[in-house]
Amino acid sequence: MIWPLRMTGKDNGLNAGASPEGHDPRLVVALTISVAIVLGVLISLLGISSLTDLIIALCSIVALVGALWVFYSGVRGQSWAISLYLFILAFIIEATFRRRGFTESGLDAQTLFKLLVLCGAFMIGVLNFNDLKRSVQSSIGLRWLLLFALWTVLTTTYSITPSYTFAAGFAFIALICFISMTVQKNAVIKMTMPVIYACGLLTLSAVILYFTMPSAVVAQTEGGRIQRLAGLTGSPNNLGRIASIGLLFIYVGIQSKLIKTWRIDIVITGISALACIGLSWSRTSMIALTVSIGLIVMRKRVKLSLWLVTLLSGALLILVVTDFNWDNLVRLVSRRGSLQEIMTLTGRTAIWDFIWREFLNSPILGYGYGSTKLLMPMGFHTSMGWTSTSAHNMLLQTLVTTGLIGAVLVTVVLLVQARYFVKRPNDIADALFIYVLVSGIFEPGAVGLSPNLLTIIWIISLAMPREANGSGLSEMGRMPEGRVLVA
Repeated sequence: MIWPLRMTGKDNGLNAGASPEGHDPRLVVALTISVAIVLGVLISLLGISSLTDLIIALCSIVALVGALWVFYSGVRGQSWAISLYLFILAFIIEATFRRRGFTESGLDAQTLFKLLVLCGAFMIGVLNFNDLKRSVQSSIGLRWLLLFALWTVLTTTYSITPSYTFAAGFAFIALICFISMTVQKNAVIKMTMPVIYACGLLTLSAVILYFTMPSAVVAQTEGGRIQRLAGLTGSPNNLGRIASIGLLFIYVGIQSKLIKTWRIDIVITGISALACIGLSWSRTSMIALTVSIGLIVMRKRVKLSLWLVTLLSGALLILVVTDFNWDNLVRLVSRRGSLQEIMTLTGRTAIWDFIWREFLNSPILGYGYGSTKLLMPMGFHTSMGWTSTSAHNMLLQTLVTTGLIGAVLVTVVLLVQARYFVKRPNDIADALFIYVLVSGIFEPGAVGLSPNLLTIIWIISLAMPREANGSGLSEMGRMPEGRVLVA
């Protein structure tokens, strides 16, 4: 093997043949031969017959080498690599490049790729064990959530979808390990921007494809009567959730003075997110975003909040006295302009009734984490033949899939967070917690069929340090050296 020789200013005989620029020509020859061998192997093994195939193969190799370098740097605890991996993880966990069948729960190429990324996240988190340990030790809620994640894996033993349950349970553990470590090691800005960029990439691509390839990203809902933008996320509700999470992170970043309002990347992400919320028509995301920001503002400006409540109450009273035509309001809120849609919460009440009956059949253990992917299409259909794959409620989703055992663990986590919302406020952590809580009323939320971006922000809200006096994070998003973290 030919190693590069150190060039010195002295002519000691080792530099014989060196070029005027100070490079050893033997190194250049070795690199040239190595590249030629690699190209020869690629052409022979991969069946490359054109320049396009060669460019694709080379780009794939460069991407693989880059990914391995990011992984290696993340394992070594380098901040930039951990932030970049968080961006990749947040994007990959929500992106869907092949739409799977309703009841399809096997491991296809797309799922295996996501699991590979999650395995990398798990290893980075575990190999930075000291940071992971400090994070878990400092957060009571995080320890309970870790117990829940371990329980989801154990439900594989009796799950009606064992391979899906195991993969989803492992993903939950991997996210806890990686995100907990990341919160402990990185400043808040290095967690905020990767999430904003991941949301921005998903929402911006959805808007671009809406105008260029609408058939690929628009979902036909309500029997084909209503078109809603889904983008690369698989469903309109997913896209709406991602868009609102991006806007929430932009808000908390600006309020915490971590980012500037008029940065071009922030403006583009904000505009595309607003467009996606409107085009996806995800009302749950709108409500969750409004409530999470509203409660934080109300907590900091009590007098203003009281005035707003008074004005809204007065406006409502005027509408009642003047015999307001409520049908107009129904048309504004309902996608179909139907009062029945509002009263049944777009069919959720029927889903909740079915889920409750199924839960009573297996109340202690449930049917296995993520099992509603098969359970509901097998037993629930509307008169129009429509079905779903989730309980559309975080607590019911937990009950029917992981039983009372899992539900108790999740409830404890939420109660711990509610206590700290009052006792040790932290605007960023509390905004994320409220968003998770409100989203879980109408959707499977952070528990989900499998972990998603909402799960990531739930873990961030749990792992984010809180000072005992309730003043929240230090200026850089890290607790000062030597301080005890309390969460």
